[in-house]
Amino acid sequence: MVSHRFHLDLAGHSVSVLVGRRTAPIEVLVDGKVVACRRAGRGAGVVSLEAELPGEPPQPVTVLVSRPKDDDAAMCALQVGTDRYLMPDVPLAVRGLPSDGVPVRSSSAPGPP
Repeated sequence: MVSHRFHLDLAGHSVSVLVGRRTAPIEVLVDGKVVACRRAGRGAGVVSLEAELPGEPPQPVTVLVSRPKDDDAAMCALQVGTDRYLMPDVPLAVRGLPSDGVPVRSSSAPGPP
């Protein structure tokens, strides 16, 4: 189960990082395709994943994910050369549903009888 999704658009590419619970793998997606995956282990610390942005030549990038003891405080950065970009945590909600999956009634929908 994914607990965080970090996302950044950079150089015409969509970069997402999916961070699961403590024992789940961390995945890096570029333009919707998984390009790197690593199981972080149980301890706190920083996990580093290597990937590439497509192009001629491909651009190597490093994704740094901090895994503190508290799952709610994870942070993610994308490093390209000497530049480092903080990746915002994007909510994992489905359209029309809050993140806990409980349906929300639209204001235009009729209420119960």
